[in-house]
Amino acid sequence: MRKIIVALLLPLCSFAQKTNVSFLARSYSEFVNPRPDSAILDIFANSSGNKIVVKKRDKKDAIAIGEVWGFRPRDGESRRVYGSKIYTVKQADTLSVYERHITMYKARKRQFYFSVGLNGAIHKLSTEELNSVFGAESKFIKMLKSDLKWHQDYESYDKESGAYRIVNIFKKSLLQ
Repeated sequence: MRKIIVALLLPLCSFAQKTNVSFLARSYSEFVNPRPDSAILDIFANSSGNKIVVKKRDKKDAIAIGEVWGFRPRDGESRRVYGSKIYTVKQADTLSVYERHITMYKARKRQFYFSVGLNGAIHKLSTEELNSVFGAESKFIKMLKSDLKWHQDYESYDKESGAYRIVNIFKKSLLQ
């Protein structure tokens, strides 16, 4: 069963790769089977963050954020909308990794999040949330504690494999 889940979710890896073709998806199905629209010049959130603006050659459309599942703007990084917030998809896989920029006290800070699969609920990437979702005694959490080095954190990226270490450990835990 675990191997089947891995095999079904592996095609999602391509969504974290940059491409300059924009699209808007109103559902998960549309997101994993995108229909790029060459008429779209860019897609972005409006200043209040409650609408997604689709800028085309001849017009702009504003769509309520609740009607959008995800999109890929001109910068090529896929975005997912969840709970009226926009997350940048850093790696779409069996365990997906997201990033948001948060402004706190006039400083901009990166925060990381995760979901099981690309369509799962998004959680903050923290020890508490990982334990809550997977259970403190799960094989994945035990492997995470043993495989991450003292100087690595959950957001560490493995340049050699081209993936986040936490994703590699999660996939490894599914196969054992």
